[in-house]
Amino acid sequence: MTRAPVTRVPVRDDLQALEGYHSPQVSVRVRLNTNESPEPPPAAWRDALAAELSRLEWHRYPDRAATDLREAIGVLHGVPPNRSRIESACAGSCSSSASVTT
Repeated sequence: MTRAPVTRVPVRDDLQALEGYHSPQVSVRVRLNTNESPEPPPAAWRDALAAELSRLEWHRYPDRAATDLREAIGVLHGVPPNRSRIESACAGSCSSSASVTT
């Protein structure tokens, strides 16, 4: 498969001189500039998360077909699991996507 060439959008001269956004790490109680919350997550949520994490088989790779996730997406959207697709990719930072066809 041949990929189409990437077309770069020209950047205005006045924008080329600007630096990107940097979020300084300041020594304050709450760093709202880095999306920190002034409060920790509720104890019940932390306990539920810990319980779910304790169920994971850390020595095993996850189901490559994402069967449980595809079934849940199917139930949510009213389609059979074979009509959903889960993909993931890593290029510097990891991301995942899901799509459903009807």
